[in-house]
Amino acid sequence: ITELHYRIGGAYHRAVSHTRHDSYDYILFVPWLVSGGADSFAINYANATAKYNKNKKVLVVATMPGGAESVWRNKLSDDIDFIPLNDIFTSYSLEPENQNRLIEQLIENSHATHLHILNSIAGYDFIRKHKKYLDSTNIKVIFTSFTESTDET
Repeated sequence: ITELHYRIGGAYHRAVSHTRHDSYDYILFVPWLVSGGADSFAINYANATAKYNKNKKVLVVATMPGGAESVWRNKLSDDIDFIPLNDIFTSYSLEPENQNRLIEQLIENSHATHLHILNSIAGYDFIRKHKKYLDSTNIKVIFTSFTESTDET
């Protein structure tokens, strides 16, 4: 076992320490939860999913720096878990390839039936790079994008 394995394992342990369940039905990838229209949509979507799909567990994953300081995080329903993933990536010095390994483990071990990617480049990159993996599962993928930028991203 290498030092990299310890870092990935430590990052995974830190990520799941933010959760209360062994499995989730819906995982919503967002950049962060700050004040704004897309963030309001993400919060309303997560809250409605948890409320109107009884016994469904929802996890929100913030993938941009500063996710831990998401000022609107408290607007999520108390039964929704939240992982500030990019802050964990940074703490454990994980490069994009190893970040994808960690995301894959979170998704696989959560037994999620739905992934919703909302303005999350890390979430989108994971889906793009792991199409075969996702095709082999019954996971439904939803994309939502709100943007004012006009660059190639």
